Amino acid sequence: MKSLLYPFFTLAAAVIITACTGTSANQQTTSDTLTAATEQTANIPQSDYTLLDTSPSITDEDEIDTKAVIHVLRDWDNCHRTRTTAGMDTLYSPVCLYYGADQTSKFIVSNKKDFFAKHPQYTQYIDSVEIIGWGLAFIDITFNKHVRTANDASWQTYKAYLRLIGSVTEWTVSWESDTTTDANLERRNQKKPPVELEIDNTTTLAQIFNDENVGKLINTGYWELVGFDDNSFEGPLAKAIMGCNTIGARNEINGILRRGLNGDRNTLYVGGTCSGGPYTARVLWIYNKSTRSLSVYPEF
Repeated sequence: MKSLLYPFFTLAAAVIITACTGTSANQQTTSDTLTAATEQTANIPQSDYTLLDTSPSITDEDEIDTKAVIHVLRDWDNCHRTRTTAGMDTLYSPVCLYYGADQTSKFIVSNKKDFFAKHPQYTQYIDSVEIIGWGLAFIDITFNKHVRTANDASWQTYKAYLRLIGSVTEWTVSWESDTTTDANLERRNQKKPPVELEIDNTTTLAQIFNDENVGKLINTGYWELVGFDDNSFEGPLAKAIMGCNTIGARNEINGILRRGLNGDRNTLYVGGTCSGGPYTARVLWIYNKSTRSLSVYPEF
């Protein structure tokens, strides 16, 4: 699974989503609604969380509790099956690479809620669950996601995946997408590649983080800027990255520069990662135009 550049939400990704069902006007309507919901649920195949035999064997030495991993997958699936967003934010890391773009868990829950509101009969089930990679602090899962946006609609199948980060028994979703969305992003990027900013160790923050560069790609990292020569030094961006009290020097900025985090037009922000030891988390690098300073969310 390779890094994506910016969001392109297809219906497959519209399997990104969320909602709340409305309350009925009277008791009879409520009864009819509950009956319809029961009938709909009865016609939905059950998800199968059994790991395929092709999944690698994970031993106690790997310090990964596969039951805890499947528990997160089951909770994630059930939220979508029932169009429920209550508690969904706890399933996600503070920042998640979400169908091609780094987004906060708050944004993701809101996005799903909007989708469920527009598709009140949406549901899904999953099967063919497979672990395709893991480390001390991450685990990658793929599965077939079968979705239907209406009771009379046909089922559509997507090869989906989640990356979980954490350790042993505590895991959250750090990456969510499917191969259909990935392919659409790839075609879009090939047809119209984003303009990449040329950045080196002398480039100032003001030259990078300005309104004229919104929509352009930033792709660099601390060590890429500083280098490994004996006379290496921290330039403006490298120094700012390390000044954010991050957990390590293997930090990267890789994404499209955007404006107005949470509606604050005084900010510019871009996705990336913070790494320390085996742990790598998705983050947002946030530039404040008033203070001309860089910060990171979440803080480590």
